[in-house]
Amino acid sequence: MNIKRIICFVVFALLLLVSWYFYSISLVRYLFVTIPLALICLFFAFYKAVGKLSPEDEYNSYLKEVLKTYDAVLINVLDIPSVMGRSIVKIANFEDLIDAQIEVRKPIYYKRDTRSTLFVLLDDKQVGVCILKVDNDEKTPFDAWLKEQESAKERFDESILSSIENTTIVKIDNGKAYRISPVRNKNKQTIKDVEVLEKTLANLPKLKDTVELSKTQLFRNLNSRAK
Repeated sequence: MNIKRIICFVVFALLLLVSWYFYSISLVRYLFVTIPLALICLFFAFYKAVGKLSPEDEYNSYLKEVLKTYDAVLINVLDIPSVMGRSIVKIANFEDLIDAQIEVRKPIYYKRDTRSTLFVLLDDKQVGVCILKVDNDEKTPFDAWLKEQESAKERFDESILSSIENTTIVKIDNGKAYRISPVRNKNKQTIKDVEVLEKTLANLPKLKDTVELSKTQLFRNLNSRAK
C-alpha cells in the first residue's frame, strides 16, 4: 500500500469521526460537507485498484507519449532498415536508446505491430535495437526478426574468417611476398596461373615496393591480367 492511499484512508477515517461528532451534537447541516469529502477520500483510496489500466492500455499510453515527446528524432518506416555487417546491441528500455541517440546524433527508425514496436538506431559499426511490448514475455514478430539478424551476423563473421583462411601468398624472385585475399570481395576466388601473376607483379613498379597489397582491388586487377 503506497503512502497516498494510506493518507486517503486516514483522512476518510477522520472525516467519519467528525461526521459522527456533528451528528451527535445535532449539527446535521455540516454532514453535507464532511460525508461527501469522506466518500471522495474513499474513492481515491481505491482508485488505483479499481481504475488500473490493462497491459494493452499501458503500452498504448506509453507509446503515444514516446512518439509525441521524441517526434523530432523518430522516423516511421514501412520496411526495417538493413543492419547487415553491424554489431547488434539489444537495449533494455527506450530511455537508454534515447541516451545513445544523443551521443551518435542519428535518427531512430521505428515500425509498429499490433502488440509491439521496434526501434532501430543505426551507427557506422553498431546498431541499437529496442522492442516495446504489451507483454515482455511475449514473443513478437520483431523478436523473430532480431534473432534472424543475429544469425545472419554470425554467418557473415564465419564467412569473413573462411575468406581470411583462403588468403593466397605469392612470392616472387626479388624476395618480396604479396598477400592476395578475397575478404572484401565476399566471393571466394582462386588464382589460375601463379607464374603469370609473378610476372605481372614483377612488371609493376609501384607494386614491387609494396609488402602487403590491397585485399580487394589488387586481387581483381591481378586476376583480370592473369586470364
